[in-house]
Amino acid sequence: MPIELLVEAIHASPIRLSLCICGAGAGVIRCLTRVPECSRTLLEADTLYHRGSAQAALDGLPRKIVSADTARQLAQHAFHMSRTIVSAEVHDLPQPWQQPTPAQPKESLNFLFGIGATSAIKTHRPRHGKDEAYVCVWGGLVGVPGGVHQPSGNSSSSFSMEGQVRDYHLVLPDCLSRAEQDEQVELMVLHAILRTVESCIPADAEALSKGTDAAGRRIYPRSLFQALLPRVGGQSISRSTSANTSSLLPGLSVTADSMRLCSMPSESPPVPVCVDPSDEVRFAVQSVLRASASVADTGGIAQDVCALWNRHGELRCRGIPPYSEDVCIATEPVMDHRQRCGHDRGLPYSGSGNVIRLLYPGSFNPLHYGHTELVQAAIRLLLQRQQEVMGQTALPVSVELTYEIAVKVVDKGATEVDDLVRRVQQFLRRGERVAVTMASLFVTKAQLFPGHGFLIGIDTATRVLNPQHYSASKDPAEAEAAMVTALTRDIAGRGCYFVVGGRKMSDAAGWQDFSTLRIPGGLEHLFMGIPPTDFRIDISSTELRAQRMKAHP
Repeated sequence: MPIELLVEAIHASPIRLSLCICGAGAGVIRCLTRVPECSRTLLEADTLYHRGSAQAALDGLPRKIVSADTARQLAQHAFHMSRTIVSAEVHDLPQPWQQPTPAQPKESLNFLFGIGATSAIKTHRPRHGKDEAYVCVWGGLVGVPGGVHQPSGNSSSSFSMEGQVRDYHLVLPDCLSRAEQDEQVELMVLHAILRTVESCIPADAEALSKGTDAAGRRIYPRSLFQALLPRVGGQSISRSTSANTSSLLPGLSVTADSMRLCSMPSESPPVPVCVDPSDEVRFAVQSVLRASASVADTGGIAQDVCALWNRHGELRCRGIPPYSEDVCIATEPVMDHRQRCGHDRGLPYSGSGNVIRLLYPGSFNPLHYGHTELVQAAIRLLLQRQQEVMGQTALPVSVELTYEIAVKVVDKGATEVDDLVRRVQQFLRRGERVAVTMASLFVTKAQLFPGHGFLIGIDTATRVLNPQHYSASKDPAEAEAAMVTALTRDIAGRGCYFVVGGRKMSDAAGWQDFSTLRIPGGLEHLFMGIPPTDFRIDISSTELRAQRMKAHP
């Protein structure tokens, strides 16, 4: 059966999708676009062939490019593109003038998906690992606020407003040439799209139809969506009851073996996923709060529980499938701080990819001008220090900033959840990276975010350098020695350090900055201060909240 017929069935379906392909398989874009009415289906297609392209698209380079986890990140990114495009489309559509009625839907429903693919095929360069491909489909029935349109086509799927994620994997035989392996990846992506179309057909329907009148009606049976699977014993493998294709589509031949998958790809069971951004934020915040409460109830220790949104607003969440654990936890090696070239001379550790990573912990209730100006001052300091140490010939360096909100185990009620959701969303609206963790101690933050600088105020730096937090000894020298040992092992040993900004104190001390901080010998390399000439803002979140309460009691 011609590939064009399969693509025609895809375009007749109600699904809309974006593609994000890393490596082989980009030919599937041509397969979709050369058949009329592709604009019904395809929203956007990206081909990422350079590491820099993948890093920009995913806001970070995965540990392993060719993996199921990376395919999920690519699919998630593609789904976000689909949702963004359709949301803009709905808002831009001219609406007929009429009084709204209760019967009118408040949002349009769209079958939106993101398809991610990553693969390794034959190459002349030495490479570890086998030739294989991973494909992921991420999405479902999505409500887009502000529209009055329903999905096109004749289906009302088994999907609820909760989406699904499916993973596919195929090992590519060594007997195939590079071109043949590339074609297999293309067919695998096409097969994943066909399976997605099949999932959108009502369970009691045997076929997908196109057209409204009897003469122009064309029927696409369910068996069509298995057409790319390999033959076994002369018969096509099918996951569903096969229909007589020739009777429904007369004159069409069976798919040639050269246009089939070489073997059966593995397919994971569907995993539920939130497709509404607000629901996703609430789900992630509640997950961290539950983990925090569980630790409190059992008397355990806060582990690496973290929900992180990258600058595209895509969630990374450790221990909560289907969200990727990658990029959430940095992968810099743990080593003695003296091994880091230049670190003792005050050089901020940039890790791999010439990126200086900066974590800004705080409550951010609300995020205000003082916070953002402190960030800009810290970035200027880090880049200036890097340039001074490395010289003009150094490669360009960028600073990756992540805001962090550490939850406290107080009350798991709706008020606390709503408050955290609001605080997270203020960063997502700005396109900023933000993490919600249960890491109240800097030791735990260093475990979660190795290789990061911690941006803190002078009041926090004073608490960090209080020996009483590290030893119960009454001997000041002994307590200080314990503090130096602990900070060297737990902070410097993970490539972390502190960037300290000044702050207006609430007591009579007034403005305090780095010049007033006493740093014991052996820890000077762990602290760098922002001079008051570069940052001084006499405002705090507490004062802003008080002003709000006064204006709106």
